[in-house]
Amino acid sequence: MFKLICIFTAIFLLSTPALATAPNSEACHQSSNWTAIKIALHDKKISPKWRDGCGRSLILLNVLYGSESAAIKHFYRAKKLNIFVDNEQIIMKMAIKQNLQRFVSVILKNGESSNSIDKKDYSPLMVAASVGNLEMMRLLINSGAKLYYEPYENQNAINFALKNGSPYAFDLLVDSGVKLSYHRQQKNEGELIFSAINGNNLSALNVLLKHGFNLNIKNNDGDTPLLFAIGNSASRSIVEQLLNLGADECLKNLKEETAKQINDRLAQILPAWKLDYDGLFIKECQ
Repeated sequence: MFKLICIFTAIFLLSTPALATAPNSEACHQSSNWTAIKIALHDKKISPKWRDGCGRSLILLNVLYGSESAAIKHFYRAKKLNIFVDNEQIIMKMAIKQNLQRFVSVILKNGESSNSIDKKDYSPLMVAASVGNLEMMRLLINSGAKLYYEPYENQNAINFALKNGSPYAFDLLVDSGVKLSYHRQQKNEGELIFSAINGNNLSALNVLLKHGFNLNIKNNDGDTPLLFAIGNSASRSIVEQLLNLGADECLKNLKEETAKQINDRLAQILPAWKLDYDGLFIKECQ
């Protein structure tokens, strides 16, 4: 009797409109939705058209919660039956984050573009760079991913690599053909420096400064790289390097604060370990 109840429950869950057809925000948050997902992931006879209450396909659910092999199998089933594989950009993004290289390779070989963008204007290479996944980055670059694709606030993969703090991802992009001189000539030339500081990426910062990037340039908030580093609690080594290479500690932000004044203000509200800059600011400023 118990087995019969379980079988009927499974049939009911998989046939319920809220779980099998159009996305439904209410059904998407019901605990029963997860029950249906677990059943669907193990049901070998389930239709490729099946969707959960959030409108997610079996392909995406296997990328998120199941296995890479199952995701590939369901992808081929959908293609063979000429079933539209929706949200391929989201599937690609999540597969990259999950490091499913075989799956990404399969969908690239079956028509998905290595330059497709999701709703946030992220390209696949940006996603891979943001998590520092070198093998996935190589796969995408070899599949034609654009190094200078900039749909997201005039930023591209190298910005994401710098913010992530991955020196190897940064090196891979430079080795693959990213021209730092191109970025230095842009109106937002300082963007890469601020990204490197944001990611506490000292080695990349050194490379940028050696290529002639202006270490006293100001961003839209009026911060120089030095002021930005202090305000964002960058490592002492980054602040020291900026000073050693000639950063002007007397330049002021929009609040008319110098580097020392920002440090003194933040020292009143932040724990000491976050502002380890004792003895660095020695210049007398007007």
